[in-house]
Amino acid sequence: MLKNYFLIAFRNIKRNKGISLINIVGLAIGLGLFILISLYVGFEFGFDKFHKNYKNIYRVEMDFDGKGRLVGITFNGMVKPLVNDYPEIEEAVRFINMGGQQSLVIDENNIFPQLRGLWAENSIFSVFSFNLIQGNPETVLSESYSIVLTKELANQIFPNENPVGKTIRLNNEADYKITGIVADCPENSHIQFQFLTSFNTQNDFYGAGYTESWNRGSCYTYVRLNGNADLEQVNAKIKNLFQIHVDESIPSLVYLKPLSDIHFHSNVLGEFGPVGDLKQVNMSLVVGLFVLLIACINFMNLSTARSTQRAKEVGLRKVIGANKSLLIRQFLSESIVFTLISMLLAFVLAELLLKPFNTVIGRDLSIDIFKNWSLLFKTLIITLIVGFFSGSYPALFLSSFQPVKVLKVSFHSGSRSVLVRKSLVVFQFAISIFLIFVTITIARQMHFMKTQDLGLNTEYTLIMNIRDAQPQTIQKCNLYQKEILNIPGIQNTTVSRFTPTFNGAATVVHGWEGSADGDETYININWIDHRYLDSYGIEILSGRNFFDSDTESEIDNCIINETAAKRFGWTDPVGKTYGGTMTIIGMVKDFHFASLRYKIEPLVLYNIHRPGINPRIGNSLSIRISATNIPETISSLEKQFDEIFPGETFQYQFLDEQMERVYTAERRTSKTVAYLSIIAIFIACLGLFGLASYTIEQHTKEIGIRKVLGSTVAQNVFLFTKEYAKWVLIANLIAWPLAGLAMQKWLQDFAYRTQLSLWIFLVSGLIAFIIAVATVSWQTIRAALADPVKSLRYE
Repeated sequence: MLKNYFLIAFRNIKRNKGISLINIVGLAIGLGLFILISLYVGFEFGFDKFHKNYKNIYRVEMDFDGKGRLVGITFNGMVKPLVNDYPEIEEAVRFINMGGQQSLVIDENNIFPQLRGLWAENSIFSVFSFNLIQGNPETVLSESYSIVLTKELANQIFPNENPVGKTIRLNNEADYKITGIVADCPENSHIQFQFLTSFNTQNDFYGAGYTESWNRGSCYTYVRLNGNADLEQVNAKIKNLFQIHVDESIPSLVYLKPLSDIHFHSNVLGEFGPVGDLKQVNMSLVVGLFVLLIACINFMNLSTARSTQRAKEVGLRKVIGANKSLLIRQFLSESIVFTLISMLLAFVLAELLLKPFNTVIGRDLSIDIFKNWSLLFKTLIITLIVGFFSGSYPALFLSSFQPVKVLKVSFHSGSRSVLVRKSLVVFQFAISIFLIFVTITIARQMHFMKTQDLGLNTEYTLIMNIRDAQPQTIQKCNLYQKEILNIPGIQNTTVSRFTPTFNGAATVVHGWEGSADGDETYININWIDHRYLDSYGIEILSGRNFFDSDTESEIDNCIINETAAKRFGWTDPVGKTYGGTMTIIGMVKDFHFASLRYKIEPLVLYNIHRPGINPRIGNSLSIRISATNIPETISSLEKQFDEIFPGETFQYQFLDEQMERVYTAERRTSKTVAYLSIIAIFIACLGLFGLASYTIEQHTKEIGIRKVLGSTVAQNVFLFTKEYAKWVLIANLIAWPLAGLAMQKWLQDFAYRTQLSLWIFLVSGLIAFIIAVATVSWQTIRAALADPVKSLRYE
């Protein structure tokens, strides 16, 4: 019997090639997108879960001022009491992020720039599951100036050689001995590196005892708890770590965050790297399910629409003894055959679309069903579910026909099936309109952020991160700036700790004029020179800029922004002091130094030439150039750089590229939703095309008679398209309020945002209306232009 079911299914596919093709292609597209989105969602939710003990690994975070503002970095000295005084903590590891601008040097002709490195402890291999291929995990990073390379980097630097035991130079600074090789970091790890160097090397740089200091360091600390530990109880114990081990008056608090929460639920300053966007992942998942749902609706619609063609078959089967359950199994089997064929095609489509899909989401996913059995199993289960539910209504509907009625020549499927088809078309176009609305709104918000006045000028600005081991780094930067100002095409230059697109430091301020005892506030910090404000076109509202560093260091002077002045309660901040030492010499107009998701926060600008600035942490050199002869200007900059920073690698990027990366998540969301929406609309139109084709086919004689009686092509087209147009108008009334509420909630995540306008509602509805009418009209026009004689002879 099962063989007979499949045989009949293939006969029906062959007999109705057009409708069958639409059904299979629509389902294949929906399932193909489901495969891609499943890969993406699984990858994102699998972040950091490849570590064997990920459920027991936690990151130590600090509430620096005790007011809920968490930072992801900790002081060096915290790790010993955590391990020694709290039995729930089995092991800990510290590492410091060097960033992605490191260089490894073999000789002057073999320099490997822009590498990401960490200063790390040996315990990184016991706390985490990074696979050490060569080297002893207990000693590989014990000695100062030892280094471990990833396998990919080792093969790149030392092809066909065993690099262990060799020496390599880091940042033209010091020689390091290669003590091990580690497997490359999985892409879904929030900890990324290309090499590791010994954490103890920090003592050689900054003095003995640096790695155990309670007031120095910017390390990330991770701990592994025993399996029976309760997170809430451990957090309650370690919360007052500073008060217990340092000073009772320190307001800082300590907490642990689960490793698996970092990717989607990080809310700390100084995060190790970019984190995931849970809303983007969820939105992609929802839109992908919408696409699959639309494909299922097409199947149900086209199956029920063809019911009159199968009615006599059902009647005859019932007459010769087939019962309802047998017929239901038959039609469900046919539905599953369709979906299984679609699944095979879906894997082909997914493979073809994988590369552009990776480009949109910014990942490097791969489909290997022979290794990824879970993906194949999930897809098969979803396919069977889709086949069952897509075929359930047609099966129940067709099997319910009564033989006496269906064997009559005048049999019609009835108004119930027509109502169901109308409802399903309305539903799928409501989804399409919803997606169009979402796409337009996200694109508008992206345009708003791109064109928003940031309060500073960022055009034609090169950014260079200078890294040099010598204490004279800042002096070298000053010399370099003076020399390049003589190059034609250089308009201005400045050195600072951070560029305007990133602010990675903050401090607690207290004791400002007008404050009460105990008042304190959190404020962002940057260190700049006297050219910074002019280079970026930042307006000084009152007071003055720093003087030229050659004439006055201005150790105790600072500049604040408008928001900081408001936070301190000052209308005229110039001459005011805080902390007993710092004097305000100027106030600048607010400018954006973070994403437009966030409000402008208080900012204080210190002179970068004040004592205590560590030259090893890197300095950001901003160079404004003219729009003409850019290649020649950059070539001159490189030549001068090589003279002043011998052994360093000339690296630069444009500031607007940095700013683009600030909105990477939003751009990905915009593109993902836009492409998925286009595909959803295409599938909806595919189904509408098939449904219209079938409807026009059933009215072929009617169209012929109307033409004979004098009806024009336009009248026939209007007659058959007005019904579909009415369905789309109803879909608008359903989609508009839902889309408006959803996008209003999404926009609330942005401190600076566009507004929902009436035209967005109208345009989203109009686009869907035009697409639907055009789809139906094409079929209607073709039928209306046909020869009436042939139409009257139809059937």
